[in-house]
Amino acid sequence: MNERFVQLDRGDGTRITARIRAGKGPNLIFVPGTWGNMDTRAPLMERLDPELNIVNVALPGQDDNWPPPKDPSIPAFTADILRLADHLGLKRFFIGGNSLGGMISIDMIRLAGERLLGVITLEGWTHWSALFDAFGDNTEVTLNPQQSAFLQEVRRKLLDRWDPGMRSRYATMWREWDGSEILQNSTVPLLSVWGDRGKPRPTRDQLKVPVKPNIEFLWVANASHDLLVEAPEIVADAMNAFIRRHNS
Repeated sequence: MNERFVQLDRGDGTRITARIRAGKGPNLIFVPGTWGNMDTRAPLMERLDPELNIVNVALPGQDDNWPPPKDPSIPAFTADILRLADHLGLKRFFIGGNSLGGMISIDMIRLAGERLLGVITLEGWTHWSALFDAFGDNTEVTLNPQQSAFLQEVRRKLLDRWDPGMRSRYATMWREWDGSEILQNSTVPLLSVWGDRGKPRPTRDQLKVPVKPNIEFLWVANASHDLLVEAPEIVADAMNAFIRRHNS
């Protein structure tokens, strides 16, 4: 695999990094969830179109990026990723991610909507209240024991060196952001993917995802928040098809 590593200093002693899987096709920037790492993304990456030029981002504090920032926020991370795209010379690109990464992907519309070919959100909340309104704070009900153990080990390796205060700050920053206005006003193609928890599916109003011509919607049956671990095949097929439709 042709892969290279890049990093950008943020000016505060922290950095944003990326592993780039070179391809001749369209550019895809992929942003992890709060406690995600390359292990959680690997099954998806193996199934995505090999022609894609994939920029696998690691935010400050993730993977080997140490230390985490003292004041993390979605807008700040979005600006970091746009600066990374500029550094790499990516004029047009798709952006996607799961959970926090999906929220950052929506926020990129605010900064660089004219450069986006499309946005892919895998359980990326438009607003924090959607988790409770749609799912009653239920994120992991469908994980099997092996998947649960894998995710616990990923988080343990990442968080063992975090102090409790910073961990709490990082884990709650998503509650300070609201993408409702962005989605209401945007015409950028967007794929919104959700796990139905094996239960009756909530409404789009509960999820805070408006019904608009530019927003495609996909339910993954009997899956929860960790779609990269539970359903990488379904997610990869949906992403590949979306990118093919909107690559222009």
